[in-house]
Amino acid sequence: MHSTVEKLILGWLVVVATAWACDSPLVHRTDGGSDILTPDVPDAADVSDRSDDMDVIDAGADADADADTEWWGPDPDERRIPCPGAGGGWLGGMTAVYPYIIWAEGYWVDNGHTSRILALNVETNTVVQWGEIRKRVSGQKLVYHEPSQSVYFLGDESEEIPDWPFYRTIVFLYKLIPASQSMEEIQLEHDLYSPGCAAYGKSKTTLHRIDPISGWLLLSCQYILESNSSWIIKDVYRKNIFSGEVQPLVEGFRETPIVYSFLADVSLQHFTLNINGVDERGQNEPPYVFSSWDVSGEVAEETFRLEVPYQQMAFGLYGSEESLLYYSELGSSGRLEGRIMDQVTGLVTPFPAFSRHVYLPARLHESQSPVVSWMRAEGDINYWSDGSLTPANYSVGIYLWDPDNGRIRKVTGEPYAYGFPMLMHDQPEPRYMVYLMRISQNDLCIAYKDMIAAGILDETGHLLPEP
Repeated sequence: MHSTVEKLILGWLVVVATAWACDSPLVHRTDGGSDILTPDVPDAADVSDRSDDMDVIDAGADADADADTEWWGPDPDERRIPCPGAGGGWLGGMTAVYPYIIWAEGYWVDNGHTSRILALNVETNTVVQWGEIRKRVSGQKLVYHEPSQSVYFLGDESEEIPDWPFYRTIVFLYKLIPASQSMEEIQLEHDLYSPGCAAYGKSKTTLHRIDPISGWLLLSCQYILESNSSWIIKDVYRKNIFSGEVQPLVEGFRETPIVYSFLADVSLQHFTLNINGVDERGQNEPPYVFSSWDVSGEVAEETFRLEVPYQQMAFGLYGSEESLLYYSELGSSGRLEGRIMDQVTGLVTPFPAFSRHVYLPARLHESQSPVVSWMRAEGDINYWSDGSLTPANYSVGIYLWDPDNGRIRKVTGEPYAYGFPMLMHDQPEPRYMVYLMRISQNDLCIAYKDMIAAGILDETGHLLPEP
């Protein structure tokens, strides 16, 4: 059996699987009275709740036969923000709201976490620090709330649990206001835990959605039931910061939610995740499920649930505002192929044929462009016992496909590891695309590109032909 760490290394030695770190599931105390957490280095996807078992299959005889293998780097249109790893830090979350690219940098200072919130103005090329907290950005995610044009995130600090060998975290809620380039803490009358996370040790609570008017937050957290157990349990739930009411979506001791965080996914209504079965010992078992939820009302409602073939679908599922699911599955070619499923009609539309794995397909933006992005992936396919698949090398290039005109463009020029392209929110035209890149094993960085000036997108958000 492979440990979670081994799985992460398998995916990350060459390329990036996702934007944020997978925090160590539990942090052992160094002594009975200390409050020290070992700093976490961003390295992989939020897959700490996934299985430990993996098999590998060959990608196929023609897996390396691809006419599109040329690299043209350095890319004259690409701009890079200095990587936090150069200063001993790590990337702790990112979003982009025109004209700002906003991110958190984490540092280990005086035996504790410190997070700095910074923003780059893409029009003036200036960087300003909006705030600093003596905490870690919990879940390493910044959540944009479009109606209020604000960004929210969680910070956490550790606390001891009596007669328990692990730390858990106290969670705080913060708000960023781009218009004033400021940050404020939102005082909470109730904690943000699920019942399981309130009672047992955990390492991370992640914010996925927020409605500051109604007070509903969509969250996930993880914990274990016994100190000698390796079964990490993850809950997905809503909690109201005004009333303290909790609404479970998926309780991890019954089935395991697999939450994949796309930067472009900021829907206030829809939330999509994979779910796999789990037995009484915490071992993965069928089924493997696509699940979509309406989280816009007073009560969360599962609107779509489909059991899909076990060990047939790739890890990572994106749900759009148009009730479309974007995903990859193992095709007759022996490679991962892109698909779009209409949740209402059940109609599945295939991506154009491609001679490499199509991985992590998603909309580039919900309103600014119809274009779909994916990561070109390579190598053999990993079969995970939770029912999902991953390619060996996750993202050696970003590709775009315009379903309206059929054009396909490769938009990154150097053989680095890339992930999560998105168009900036609230820009007057679909000009700036922001994405992540890993230039070394321990340094995840932010890059951006003027897509109109580069001749990739037109002013309507459609792909232009190759020059």
